[in-house]
Amino acid sequence: KRAGYVSDLAHVMTPKGIARLDRLCGKVEHETHDRIDVVTVEKTGGEPIQEYAAQLQKAWKTGPREVMVVVAVGQRQRWIAEQSELEGVISRAELSKISGQMVPLLRSNNFDGAMTVAVDELAARMAESAGVKMKLRLPWGAPAVIPAEDRWLKPVTWGLTVLLFASLGVWAYASGMGDAMRRKIGKGTGGRRR
Repeated sequence: KRAGYVSDLAHVMTPKGIARLDRLCGKVEHETHDRIDVVTVEKTGGEPIQEYAAQLQKAWKTGPREVMVVVAVGQRQRWIAEQSELEGVISRAELSKISGQMVPLLRSNNFDGAMTVAVDELAARMAESAGVKMKLRLPWGAPAVIPAEDRWLKPVTWGLTVLLFASLGVWAYASGMGDAMRRKIGKGTGGRRR
């Protein structure tokens, strides 16, 4: 059964995450008259996820201006289904891009973040189409998503940090600090080596 805007049937989202998305989806419907539903399920019962989403839309009698974000947790699948009147607002290519943005968050089991990113992107396009300005929540879910062009920064940062500490160690040893430390340690153990 439908549980508001967010139906976490797989029980993978946090109460706080569900409450935030419920508020955001409610705001989208109030401001744009479009609706976003978020659904998590464990499995689709052998159905392709696209077919499962279509059947769910039919069972819930969703309107012509609704989008449904469905994640089948046990099958590691996701699908964003839109109704007819939104096809001109959000293209299939845009839906694929939004779906792709969810992947890093889903891989790290951050279902709240994945759904927030999807809803935020959908809401942005709906608001733009309706000529409405909305403050969205993307910064809350986005930190876990590293843009493709910035992915090289993480290993470079770690490499530079290691290089810095190695250089400091070499400098300390070369400047005589290493000898002073050995003498001090030697005094503490009575001059005996262990």
